[in-house]
Amino acid sequence: MAKKEKSSTEKLLEKLGVENKEDFDNLLKELTKSFIEKSLDVEMDGHLGYEKWDQNSREFSNNYRKGKTKKTLNTKYGKLDVEIPRDVNSTFEPQLVRKHQRNLNDIEHNIIKLYSKGMSTREIQDVFLDMYGVGVDKDLVSRVTDKILPEILTWQSRPLEDIYPIIFVDGIRFKVRDDSQFLEKSVYIILGVNLEGIKEILGFWIGETESAKQWLSIFNDLKSRGVKKVFISCSDNLTGISDAFKSAFPETYIQKCIVHQVRNSTKFVRYDHLKEFTADMKKIYQAPNFDVSMKALKIFTEKWSSKYGYATKSWNNNIEELTTFFQFPAEIRRLIYTTNLIENVNRNIRKITKAKGGITSVNALSKLIYLRLINISENWKSRVANWGLILQQLKILFENEI
Repeated sequence: MAKKEKSSTEKLLEKLGVENKEDFDNLLKELTKSFIEKSLDVEMDGHLGYEKWDQNSREFSNNYRKGKTKKTLNTKYGKLDVEIPRDVNSTFEPQLVRKHQRNLNDIEHNIIKLYSKGMSTREIQDVFLDMYGVGVDKDLVSRVTDKILPEILTWQSRPLEDIYPIIFVDGIRFKVRDDSQFLEKSVYIILGVNLEGIKEILGFWIGETESAKQWLSIFNDLKSRGVKKVFISCSDNLTGISDAFKSAFPETYIQKCIVHQVRNSTKFVRYDHLKEFTADMKKIYQAPNFDVSMKALKIFTEKWSSKYGYATKSWNNNIEELTTFFQFPAEIRRLIYTTNLIENVNRNIRKITKAKGGITSVNALSKLIYLRLINISENWKSRVANWGLILQQLKILFENEI
């Protein structure tokens, strides 16, 4: 069998004398040192107003370089000795490595922050090039962002509260590279509202396809992390989700999203039928109570089943879980009527992934989703609207549970 030809990366590493992980870490250490020192030189150029070898400009300046001072920084690769340029007037205060700074957390923080905004490795390199006049190494970006992988695992297995009165479940699909091809992966996200009325991301899970088995695994994970009670679960009509949730939390009320149902029902309706079709459909979910809703469903089915049987069949098959909200007061109805809370989260995630096309790996997807979810949830300080009243209603409805 013919010997496999080495890739260009392998050839480069061999040329640089990299034979093992230690060699590779040392290489990254040297690249980091080079990046820092070149960046500091560029900062000094900006501070003085002229470049290092520009003697003509120096003659008209009352400040100029005065050698360098050594400083030891703590990095993930070990201690790193760098040379910090000095000026005669002692007015130079570098931003990349600040006075009294002894580690590279600021650099790593900036890399991770840019990555969390959906920037590719190449885009991050360009930003650092614009900021400091030198680009960060591609492997450095990957290594820095990989640093959060253990943090993700810890976050995904953290203990949860006993009771989440209401949770919202949804999924997003992404194209993820697997060897030489891109495969579709689903990211499942669960948002909970706790007894204080504060929103909380309970977790995210990456899987192949939606199925009852996949959902059961996710819901059992919630139980293993301490969740004992969920009063109401809100979701789209995802494959297998209802059976799986009933298996894990048998007493939970399930509300399927009205907005998704309406959207799916009108997808193939002719334009000249759309206004009348939509008006008849509204009478089902905007009815004052369940009985009136059932009468509206009957009329809707008789009128439209011959033309749009897929829509009338879907309403009839799912009507019980589409009308769960009728069992609750108006304030709770408005909260569970749709999955808008989690849809807003997903929309925020899509903003940063839309331009990326295919994701390079499952790990890259995990890092991106995690960082974005953390950024989103940092803004959740206030309670859900009308939570004081909603909590009182829940205490009456579930008096033995809270």
